[in-house]
Formats: sequence, structure tokens, C-alpha cells
Amino acid sequence: MDMTPQRILVMKLSSLGDIVHALPAVSALRQRFPHARLTWLVKEVWAPILEGNPDIDDIVAVNMSWRNWLNIIRTLRRGQFDLVVDFQGLFRSGILGVITGARTRVGFARAREGATWFYTHHVPLPEAKPSTWRLLEVHAVDRNLALTTFLGGLSSTPVFHLPQFSADRLAIETMLQGANVQNHELLIALAPWTRSAMKSWPFRRFVDLATELVQWPNVRVVLLGGPSEISASSEFDHLAPQGLMNLVGRLSLRQLPSLLRRMQLLIGNDSAPLHLAAGVGIPVLGIFGPTHPKATGPYPLENHAIVRMELPCSPCGSRKCRNPNYLECVQSISLDHLLREVKMIVGGFSSQRDDRIVSATRSPVKSSICEEVEVESRMAEQRTREKVSAVVIAYNDAPNMRKCLESLQWVDELVVVDSHSTDGTTDICREFTTNIFHYPFQGFGMLRNQALTHATHDWVFSLDTDERVTPHVQEEIERLLVEGPSAQAYKIPRRNYFLGRWIKHCGWYPDYRQPQFFHKGHMRYRDELVHEGYELKGKLGYLHASLEQIPFRDIDHYFRKMDRYSSLRAEAMHREGRTFRAHQLVLRPVFTFLKMYVFRGGLLDRKPGLILSILYAYYTFVKYAKLWEMQKR
Repeated sequence: MDMTPQRILVMKLSSLGDIVHALPAVSALRQRFPHARLTWLVKEVWAPILEGNPDIDDIVAVNMSWRNWLNIIRTLRRGQFDLVVDFQGLFRSGILGVITGARTRVGFARAREGATWFYTHHVPLPEAKPSTWRLLEVHAVDRNLALTTFLGGLSSTPVFHLPQFSADRLAIETMLQGANVQNHELLIALAPWTRSAMKSWPFRRFVDLATELVQWPNVRVVLLGGPSEISASSEFDHLAPQGLMNLVGRLSLRQLPSLLRRMQLLIGNDSAPLHLAAGVGIPVLGIFGPTHPKATGPYPLENHAIVRMELPCSPCGSRKCRNPNYLECVQSISLDHLLREVKMIVGGFSSQRDDRIVSATRSPVKSSICEEVEVESRMAEQRTREKVSAVVIAYNDAPNMRKCLESLQWVDELVVVDSHSTDGTTDICREFTTNIFHYPFQGFGMLRNQALTHATHDWVFSLDTDERVTPHVQEEIERLLVEGPSAQAYKIPRRNYFLGRWIKHCGWYPDYRQPQFFHKGHMRYRDELVHEGYELKGKLGYLHASLEQIPFRDIDHYFRKMDRYSSLRAEAMHREGRTFRAHQLVLRPVFTFLKMYVFRGGLLDRKPGLILSILYAYYTFVKYAKLWEMQKR
């Protein structure tokens, strides 16, 4: 296709593994249009993996919450793009492409959810035989490269640009040194978790695999996972004395490629760490069941090893197992089978390891890097972290107050701003701090700003009474302050619990709100009644570890809290001049329910997800009913 675009928008919003698969295509796109300004639209949670990428000029990191769509639309319109390349291939990416106003929009001819309606150019894929999208025997990397090839790009040698930052390299080396990792030791990473149970080799077998591997001479096992796997990772704790390194929840997304470069092998399910490992160039042993290795295996497939069971129903590409022997494709892969594969791979390493170690030792470049890391590491240990003030706003929440404040005992200063509670909240606060100040409630934004005036340290941690700081959040913040923050404000993911269950869907995870850890000289809140925004002068970052939140202790508490918040929100809309329309009483609650329960997967949270979606639909109804009541007066 002959064209010379000036501004290109690449769309691959999620998920992490899919973003990695798009990197070679974007690199080829950059080579094809070296003078164009190239922007990547991505979900904010995955944006750190793109930082420093030489193929990208701008990263537009977005929160896809429906509340943020107006901001997304404004941002895309301001971009004045003349070419959109949609690697996502879904309805929302297709419609976002139209919203940009770009005259040329390129996507897959077989894009899903009707996305093809929004393209000006449809690119077919070379198919050996007809099949569903998930079972196409064309790797995701090659599918994406097909779009670039259509635009005239060359894709002979796919390149995965995953930059390494000196600060990340230093942090990884410090971790390895702290675990007493020796140069002669072989580092094997285990990635047991995926987002889908359908793709997961039995977890207990990963524990058994690690138990075997830590007994092998000169082998160290490194356990990888995100914050949501911290609890489950405790199953491996008994192996720590034998040298297992548990890094679950301890790495930022940007640090993960740096760590993987230090590994000699990664063993895992079909998941993001597997694709990152292949991207940085280390061998991968992948365990596959319902998914097709030729479509989503480590790339290129011939450089890696795959373990899978040949069955008539596998690969099926399905999200639901219909085999009477449930998940037979992964359940039937034995520990012995996997150990044989690992021994073959490690045996190949062993024949080369002595030469590799000697050459590395003799290399003056390698030696200078090691010396630099050691010096920087000693300097990092000698630095003391900056002090932190924690601020909490409170009103009649005695049942939550104690646990909230107990989780903040590590901070240097604790400030509580109370709106004249009458239930004993302030009595509990006095057990933890004397910095208690009372202000009448005039809106959450104003109250938070008033709290900031009493914080004496530059760095502030903002916590609500229904939130808890986990040890991993504390550790990540303290490490950040020692190493030196790279941003002026950080959002923190939150794990919300309702009716005793962690709600993973319904739009409740990662559930970022305003930045909760920030430099107070760079951020302030807007004086809004509820759902207050913020103004930031500087860079926004994201922590990896999650807070815990219990917004509603039970359904009765939900209704009490809903009554207050619906009144505040209705008053805010009334002040903004929003006009009530009768259809809002019907359509808005229905949309709220569908959004939470269907579009955001609330049905996967079972009964609590259903109850929560219905309750929020009712909240929406009450909010608009109160708006009508205010305008009627």
C-alpha cells in the first residue's frame, strides 16, 4: 500500500502477552515509516512494558472505564492521526479507530465482534485450512506482521524491543545478590499462573516440580507471579531454605524483562511471562492444553520446547471444557513427563556452561558492568529513604478504623482528618496518633486537600478507612523511596472484597482511584463533592502490589453507604447543571447492570457478582431519582 502517513496510531490495548506479540509488527512499521510520529494506545496497567521502546514516539495509556471515555475521545481527536493500525481486532478498538477521524484504518479481515465494519482496509491472513480465530495455524506475531506487510513493511527478522533500564538492572542484581545467587548456578524461572484455569497445569504439580528442581546441583528456582498470586505462592515457602527465590508480587512490570534476561530457562503455562521470556531470547518450556502452540506458543516455536497431550479434542480453543474427563489435556501431563523435558534442556546447557562462564569472566565489558552494579548496589544500601506522611479522612467508620491504622504503622507521620464522627472513630484514632483534625464535610476533594495541609513530609500516602496496606505495598513503596521514584504520583491497584469474596471482575480490579502515593508539591485534588478528580504536575506511575479494600461490610452497610453517596452524586450533577430525563430512570440502571455483570465479567464472580451488579443498578436508579427530586423543588 503506497502512502506516507505523518501520524500513526497503533491499537493493542491488552493483554500483556498480546502486546508482546505486537512488538515485531510495530518495529517493522517504524522501519516502513521512519519519519512518521507513532503512537501506541494501550491500557494503563500494561503501559510500563512499552516505556523506552525506540519504535514508539508516544504512549497513550488509558483507563477503559466508561467514565473515562470522554477523555479518551478527546485525546484521540487531538492526535490528528491519518493512519490507524488495529492489532486488537475487537468492536471497541474498531470504534475507537473511527473516533480518531483517521481516513485510513487497517485491520484484520477476520476481526471479531464486528470490528471490520469500522475499517477502510481489510487484510486477509494466509490460512492453510479454515478454522476459528483462536485455532488459526498462523502465529499471533505473524498475524500482526501481516498488517505491516500490507502497508509495505518488511518482516524478515522479527524484533522484540523490550528495553532494559539501568535502575531495573540494578534492582534485579541487588535481589539476586541478596539471595546469594552464584555465577555458576543455573536459574530456572517458574510461572505457574494464568488468567484461565483452562490453560493451567495443576498447581500442585508446579509445587512438586519446584521440589524436585531445588534438589538438583547448581540449580536455583525463581518463582514468578503478580500481586494476586501472593497468597497462593505461600505453598512454595517450605522450599526457601533450599534456595527457591519467591519473587511473586515483588517485581514491577518494567523489571520483569530485566529479570528474565538473567534466567537460563522459563517453565510455564500459556501466559504473559512465557511470551516475555521468548521475547528477551531465553529458552522456554511451555505447557499447552486447549490453546494452539502454532497460534500462541513462544515465538519462534522452533527455538523452544512445548509439552502437550495429543487428544482428539485438543487444541479446542474453547473457554469451557466439554471433555467428560475434565481438562484432560493438561491434567494428563505428568510430573515425570515434564522432568524428562527439563533434563534434556538442562543437559544441553550443561555441555556449554563452562565455556560460557569462562568467557564471561574474561570479558572486560562484563567485568566492568559487574563492578558498576556492585558499587551502585552498595550505594543503594547506604541511602536512607525519604519520609512518608499518611493521611486518612474519616467519618463514623469505627468498625474499619483500627485495621486501617494498624496497616499504616510503618509510616513516619499519621494524619487523620475527621468530619465530626459520633461513633467512637476518633477514640480509636487517638490510640495511633495525636494528629487528628476536625473539619465539616464539604466534599471529598476539599477534605483531602485539607488533610494535605497537615502533612509535614513531601511524600504522602492517602488511604481510606475501608482500605488496608499490604506488606507487599509497604515493601514496594519503601524500595521505591530508596532507589528514587521515577514519577511524582503513583496509582495503586486494589483488591475489593464483597460478601467474603475477592471480586475480580465487575470492573472492580485493578480498580485504580486517584493516585494514592504522591509528592504533595506536584498534586492536589479538585474540590468536588464525590468521585473527586485531581491535578498532577509531573509523571504518573503505577505500583505493582495491591491494597485490600472492603467497601461494604454487608448488604445493610451497602444500603447505608449508597444512600449517602447517591445524594452526594445527585447534588453534584445538580450543581453541574445536568438535566434529568425520564428515560434515565430505566436505561441507566439497565446499562449499569449489563456493564458490570456481562461486559465486565461479573457473572464470573458468581452470586456476589450478581448481587453487586443488581445493587449498583439500584444505586444508579436512586441517584437519578434524587436528581429529579432536586430539580422538581
